[in-house]
Amino acid sequence: MSRYLVLLSLTLGLCGCGPIAESFNQKGAKAFGQGDLGTAKRQFQRAVLLSGSNPAYHNNLGYVLYQMKDYDGAEGEFQKALAGYPGEKLLRQIQVDQALLYCDANAAVEKPSHKDWNGKGIEILRQLLQNDTENAEFHMRLGFAYFRAANPGGGFAELDRAVELATPEQTAHYTSNPVEGALSILRQVEQFYIKVRLFQKAAVIEKKVQKLQKNGSSKS
Repeated sequence: MSRYLVLLSLTLGLCGCGPIAESFNQKGAKAFGQGDLGTAKRQFQRAVLLSGSNPAYHNNLGYVLYQMKDYDGAEGEFQKALAGYPGEKLLRQIQVDQALLYCDANAAVEKPSHKDWNGKGIEILRQLLQNDTENAEFHMRLGFAYFRAANPGGGFAELDRAVELATPEQTAHYTSNPVEGALSILRQVEQFYIKVRLFQKAAVIEKKVQKLQKNGSSKS
């Protein structure tokens, strides 16, 4: 998915653990950046083996497992990361990763035991929005989660707020490419409205997309 940008570098070196474990962690981050999830998984597993109390390593491994669709494995690693008393910055990242996992439609339908995952994701997103009220990505994901929870009123309200906040000025707070970050959110919401045949709402967003693309190209 075009998701909230998770930068593994945020969690590198946050804890003063052994240099060998950190070396494996760095190798895992490099492999992840190259799209080699299998190697990233192995390297992060080695880092965790050598430094099992480091919440950053558990979070990195959890995110790779999530990308590999090992949903239960990912949940376990995120829980271990939370149990490691992460600092404020890392805690936020772990919560973001958990929200991605719990609100993933594929994960939710994989097993009956996952039926409450969407609800867990909603609660995490609400918590994140308490401290980051103008984060368009969080509003968008909460909107989608509300629709999956059969709460269309909440869903429309959150998606409308996401579209309103999907500007380069806002996305610059959490992505290195603000224009593309804003466009990604707008396109996802637009595609959702097309899918549910709400073409008028989709058309309004398309106008905003075109305007943003025009402004972006004129500045380049």
